[in-house]
Amino acid sequence: MIGSDFDISGLSLPRPTASSNSKELGQAEFLELMIAQIQNQDPFEPVENSAFVGPLAQFSTVTGISEISQSVGALSDALLANQAIQASTMIGRSVLVESSRGALNNGGTMRGSVDMPIDAAAATVRISDQAGQLVREFEVTGPPGSLVDYTWNGVNRDGEQVAPGIYEIEAFVDRGLSDLSISTLSHVKVLSVSLDPSGAGSLITTEDGQQLRLAQVRAIQ
Repeated sequence: MIGSDFDISGLSLPRPTASSNSKELGQAEFLELMIAQIQNQDPFEPVENSAFVGPLAQFSTVTGISEISQSVGALSDALLANQAIQASTMIGRSVLVESSRGALNNGGTMRGSVDMPIDAAAATVRISDQAGQLVREFEVTGPPGSLVDYTWNGVNRDGEQVAPGIYEIEAFVDRGLSDLSISTLSHVKVLSVSLDPSGAGSLITTEDGQQLRLAQVRAIQ
């Protein structure tokens, strides 16, 4: 309801120009009704100005909010489209993402990083196959509180070259009686880019089967 003082009952008004199936009052129809109210009011008891100003202000506010909502929606669509274009440039490139898996390529190397705690300068990296069998274990060192890179040459504990594929990775810091697990990151190749069905942005699919948001990418090479 626009306002209790804005009474148009009993008036013979022209039919609004909007579609007969429309149940919404457009701006043109609203102004047409207001003009008709003024023209048909009792000259001895004219409607107060506030009876017109109040509904007009309400209508203008609703119209303004609708226009702002449409503008924000258009801006959001433009940003998502731009994000998709940017994400498409990652296809075929290597990205650094937080992951417990890594891909050993045909050249026999797998690169990754560990998130070193602020109170440690060394960590142990364990690499296992898909069956959970330990393949290789080695130590990485670097500045505390930083990302420390490593490269595995694909050689197992027996000195043999293993087959290319996806391997499980875990890292920990020795705390004496117990081990502290720390985050691992992998350099993986981007295979494809898709749009999130929820409309939240773009998703990248990596060679190790992960589907990640752009915000999860720590570095691009």
